[in-house]
Amino acid sequence: MSRTPTLLRRTGFTIPELLVAMAVALGIMVILTESFRMGMDLSRFSRGTGEMMSQLQGAGVILNRDLQLPHFLAESSKPNEGLRLSDQRLDTLPNAYGPALQYLPWTPPKAGFFRIVSPQPNGYHEQLGPAPVQSADREGFYINTATNHALHFTAIHPGGVDQFSALVNNFTYTSRAAEIAYFLVPMGERTSNRASGRPLYHLIRRQRLVAVTDQDRTPLAPAAFDTDVIASDGVTPYTLADLTNPSNRLGGPLPNYQLLQITNSNNNPHFGEDILLSNVISFEVRVDWTPNLSLPVNISGSNLGPQAFKQAGVLNNTDYPWDYLSIPGHAIALPGLNIPAGSGIFDTWFGNSNWSYASNPVPLAIRVKSLQIIIRLYDSRIKSVRQNTWTIAM
Repeated sequence: MSRTPTLLRRTGFTIPELLVAMAVALGIMVILTESFRMGMDLSRFSRGTGEMMSQLQGAGVILNRDLQLPHFLAESSKPNEGLRLSDQRLDTLPNAYGPALQYLPWTPPKAGFFRIVSPQPNGYHEQLGPAPVQSADREGFYINTATNHALHFTAIHPGGVDQFSALVNNFTYTSRAAEIAYFLVPMGERTSNRASGRPLYHLIRRQRLVAVTDQDRTPLAPAAFDTDVIASDGVTPYTLADLTNPSNRLGGPLPNYQLLQITNSNNNPHFGEDILLSNVISFEVRVDWTPNLSLPVNISGSNLGPQAFKQAGVLNNTDYPWDYLSIPGHAIALPGLNIPAGSGIFDTWFGNSNWSYASNPVPLAIRVKSLQIIIRLYDSRIKSVRQNTWTIAM
């Protein structure tokens, strides 16, 4: 018998098998990496969206608080004592509805004011007119971008512990009344990262303390020199009655009777201003109003109401009954006032014991019932836009 030697063979993977395994492993790694990236992007997007919505909701709380307060001191001759904006019945000039009304024809407030700047913004779509720069959503409705709108008014706490406050020389001054303005200020050269490259803005909430009556001037007098936070001429604090005159308000006498960007020469907010929001693309104010049917259109256009949705051959106002104040027919310059056509301004104006509409006309003789405010915010990190809409009864 003879022994045949046995050759030991070493087992292992072949090169093709190794290549296949590597390819599978790489594929799994790519899938896992992409899933992780998508998860991170989703988390970042959700966090950014949540932050934007939180900022918008916070701004809405402040807006609602300011706008729901009384804006005028009580007057017995006006409905509900004329405390709210809708009680200022400018639609009764000159007594449009006759003796059926149980109060006298409207006269300017004796204390307090309310101004709305709401011209047609960039992107406003008018079917029969020239179309400015505009964009549309998937349904074909045009998206408006307003950067020239503003709200400017007085607000009055009824009493109790609620007070407006301001810090001057490390001392806190308080008052039941304040002058408040909402408007946009450019953020320098910053723009959105989208192809349109729209400029970004700060939404400013500007506040100055106001004496309610003559008796309330004294507590504010030591800070009257700081006109950024105390409504005054630098010496004497202003009362709500003083602010019925536009020359005494923020910015003083204004060209074209519009609220300008009340800020320093560098367009940066200064002491007395609050940056309510940053990276704002649009701050849009629309109005629901009752027209004055007794005033001829060639005086002020006040006898025209908001343009209806799907009105034949004119406008496509998808937000009816809210509309801009400078709709066709309202774009008429007023005689005797430096208010150009199409300025889109409502103001409760000012008067005296001999006031009459013929001698001192208001910019728009309409009754404001409610406001629709739309704020559009941009986040450069997630390259996304979010907006909130508030409807506030006035």
